[in-house]
Amino acid sequence: MTGKFAGAEAALERSAAALDEAPLATDWEYACVGLARGVIYSNSERYDEAIGEAAAAAAVFREAGDMTRYLKAQMVVANVDIYRNRYADATIIAQEIVAAARHSDDVLLLAQAHHTAALCYSGLNECDTALDHYAEAATRWDELGLTTECVRVEWAVAALLVRQGHMAAGIEQLALLPGRFAALGMINDAALASLDLAEALILAGRASDVPLILSGVIVTFSNEGLMRSANLALAYLREAAGSNDVSADKIRHVRDYLAALPTHPGQRFEPLR
Repeated sequence: MTGKFAGAEAALERSAAALDEAPLATDWEYACVGLARGVIYSNSERYDEAIGEAAAAAAVFREAGDMTRYLKAQMVVANVDIYRNRYADATIIAQEIVAAARHSDDVLLLAQAHHTAALCYSGLNECDTALDHYAEAATRWDELGLTTECVRVEWAVAALLVRQGHMAAGIEQLALLPGRFAALGMINDAALASLDLAEALILAGRASDVPLILSGVIVTFSNEGLMRSANLALAYLREAAGSNDVSADKIRHVRDYLAALPTHPGQRFEPLR
């Protein structure tokens, strides 16, 4: 677990300890701590614990009539199901959240609900339905002024277009994203989007365009060890491109490694054989 998650969990344990010492502490207050634990556990890939905490909290919130927190706890459960590729289970929960959020004034919850539903349907390869939910999510993110989330939706949509075989449209949209992420200061997201673009170009038979894309990929980590690992992976990819030995599989291998590196700092890079 990374340091920020460890620190957050320690703070929650102090909160739980304070509740234990409060004679009038309620189940609702404990459920709030449980929901926060569920979020932390899901982000640190402690999925069984995340499900346990979030599901227990959801039951308390539902009993108390706190539907907003109930839906947020259910969102944690749905996201863990998505992480575990249990898309059918996650879709059932996502549909409930979307339906309920439409009748609330919580625009953020509705945006998150549509985004979660889009991930579910994408996982089920129901791409048209996923695109509909991404469109709804983008509208809400824009309403909230959350530009970074809007760009992330564009990224997801571009990936879906490529998956559907709409290569020209997907590549056109992917080509815009590195610059947009860089302008927002999101250098690592810009790098991952560039690698997605490179992979799509190879799949579209445009491998000659890939070395130039890869030459511009940079990542940034404050941790020196992470930076060395990332540069090693990128050097491997650039060497493959320079010797005309780059493939979509190799790009995806490096892309997945870089994406996971912040939460798996001890994972060594192993070239794809």
